[in-house]
Amino acid sequence: MKKTLLLTAALTIAASGFAQKVDRSERVRVQKALPMRMVQHQIANKDVVTNGPKKAVTDDLWYSRPKGCLWTAWDYTGSGYPLSIGIVPPYTDAVFTDESAAQEGHNWMIEYWNSSTNALVEYSLDDYGYDQDENGYPMMSPAPGEWWNVPVLYNKDQSVRFSLTDMSFVPNYSSAYAQYRTRVGTDTLSMLTPVDDHAFEMWEGRMVSNSNTWGALSTDNLYGTGTWTNSAGTQTSYALTQRMGVTSTPLYVERIFLKALSSSSNPIPEGVTLTCKICKTRTITFSDKSVGYLADEDEVLEVLTAESGDTIDFQTTGTRNSKTVYDGYVLFTKKVEGPMGMEEEPITIPADTDWSILIEGFDQKGVSLGAYGLTIPEADGKYAVEGYGISTDGYLLSYTSAILGVYVGVEGMYDYIEPLETVYDSNENEYSGLNKMVVPAEGGEAYTEGHEGATEIYNLAYLHTAFAFWDEDEMPNYSMKYDEEAEEELPEWLSLTDDAIYDMGDNMYALPFTAEALPSDAKVTVNGEERNARYAVITLTGRGYEAQTPIIIAQGNITCDEALAAAIAAGINDVKNDNKTNNKHTYSISGQRVNKNFKGLVIKDGKKFINK
Repeated sequence: MKKTLLLTAALTIAASGFAQKVDRSERVRVQKALPMRMVQHQIANKDVVTNGPKKAVTDDLWYSRPKGCLWTAWDYTGSGYPLSIGIVPPYTDAVFTDESAAQEGHNWMIEYWNSSTNALVEYSLDDYGYDQDENGYPMMSPAPGEWWNVPVLYNKDQSVRFSLTDMSFVPNYSSAYAQYRTRVGTDTLSMLTPVDDHAFEMWEGRMVSNSNTWGALSTDNLYGTGTWTNSAGTQTSYALTQRMGVTSTPLYVERIFLKALSSSSNPIPEGVTLTCKICKTRTITFSDKSVGYLADEDEVLEVLTAESGDTIDFQTTGTRNSKTVYDGYVLFTKKVEGPMGMEEEPITIPADTDWSILIEGFDQKGVSLGAYGLTIPEADGKYAVEGYGISTDGYLLSYTSAILGVYVGVEGMYDYIEPLETVYDSNENEYSGLNKMVVPAEGGEAYTEGHEGATEIYNLAYLHTAFAFWDEDEMPNYSMKYDEEAEEELPEWLSLTDDAIYDMGDNMYALPFTAEALPSDAKVTVNGEERNARYAVITLTGRGYEAQTPIIIAQGNITCDEALAAAIAAGINDVKNDNKTNNKHTYSISGQRVNKNFKGLVIKDGKKFINK
């Protein structure tokens, strides 16, 4: 598709009224200042039924990060954002849930460093811009590129506090940064982990970044190549499992990465394949009644593999127990046969999936790998994300002295693309029903139903995306489909005018449709009556994401609602009429979501109100 800029935009989208949470100047990538250290933890070699990790929380005051939230990780070169940043889907409600046993009298606030006054400022949730869910828990819905300060939870007399910021540490911070070390927001394709590799431990009187763990196996590795001894005798490690959490929307994944050590610069020999199974999660109960989480091999979603050439680095060396070790990453991808040979194909983890990984094959001849372990702070949120090693006899390598996670993650993102049903212009005029368009029988431009022949806003279909519609090579990141079986984006009779998509700014785009004349033999049955008409119910798609709201184009003797009903009856494009939720949020007349204390003209449930 050819990209055409609309030079005079018909819409005005207001900037956020809470600019302090979207300071893009802080998006600075740095080289990690402190190396990951290695420390010997006491490892208990126990059978699966005898022991499990302890999850006591100090002072019974803690809250979980939002559902689906994953942490940005340091990348392959050791660079990344200095902040601990949790990633959630854009435009989607993300709730911080109080998980304390006793919650009476608990209250929330936001801390923010005011650079102009050089002082720490406390905001209420309303003043900062957070909504609250039905339980009074902080709820955010970030737009693409926004980073929000995480909340602070206090007990009744404010003698104890907890924040996700308390669990992160960034070296060499100025005082201005030190007060908001953790944020949650959206991002594009990133390296994401279930365990924050920015998290801290106190060691010899100073804070250091999240520690690596070693010494569980005969090779000095935590998980991976080696053996260990338990009540059944000597066991061979063949696999590891790690719970990744619960997705909130579809999670697009290009590859799984494993940070690892090796006694060789060639950790996977030629001809050997390691397998990474993406599974649903199953639970196990230990004898002390604690719960563990494992990959369920009866519920495999995808299978990825890694071979000798699927590694990064393993040339950087260090010393461990007077031995030379090599440091690097193993990359697992889904490999499929393509026209040019084997190709890598991305995968999608469905929404609301509690998923885990199982990496197996460490016991193969010539494999030399040890997975890094990350110490998990006891209050790292609702989801237990511990990892385990697994023996060839099915025994778990568990531990008692710390909660540990495997340093494994995804290169992926939460995408988003949805049509806009209502927009507002700079004069505060409302335009609704914009996803329902009609075309005259003689053909020509498509217009919003009920506004045939109108100009400007009513002759375009609008949409929001998580990031730019086109990549750096001018290739589209998003597409359309009108039928599951069709290879083309649109039916033959319908096209984009001048093959154009208008860029409206702020990740908003507009689609101008044109249709051919309606042939006399085009027929659609509506309520048992055959009519001269046709339609297209268009679904917008992104990286693993399908829009919940369709764009409907109707031509001839049929309404858009009748066209949607006909599409549902015909099963076209798996269209459903129950995928919409009632939107109870409040918006300014410029389309910006605001809190209940916003003064002026607002929109709620499609109706206008004056907040005084």
